[in-house]
Amino acid sequence: MLANPVFADLYEVAGRASLRATTAVSLDVFSRIFWFTLEFGVVHEHSTMKAYGAGLLSSYGEIEAFRDAKIRRWDLRAMATQDYDITHYQPVLFAAASSEQMLSDLHSFFSSYDDKACNQLLARAVGHRCAG
Repeated sequence: MLANPVFADLYEVAGRASLRATTAVSLDVFSRIFWFTLEFGVVHEHSTMKAYGAGLLSSYGEIEAFRDAKIRRWDLRAMATQDYDITHYQPVLFAAASSEQMLSDLHSFFSSYDDKACNQLLARAVGHRCAG
């Protein structure tokens, strides 16, 4: 994926976003969204669910098991508060409606992500704050 200029740019934008997250909570939110997208992302393409996340694509077990996961609709706020366990196959994944949606949403999210954006994202999630 890193050889693909579109994904390489997305990883670079994500890296810069991680540097703008200055609190433990905003880093946690960033890591969850990164996890459920660039690591374990799936997308609907031509009536088929396809994996694009590096964690899915690099693991024979994960690539076989991902079709058994509960697939939720693409929702960055839900990703930001969804727990995950790195020691098990992922039981919950989030699917973008298209590659275009995924790339557009993630580029926009990572390009503007900081503590303030984290607070705005979680404004309706009870008990979550990124700063302050």
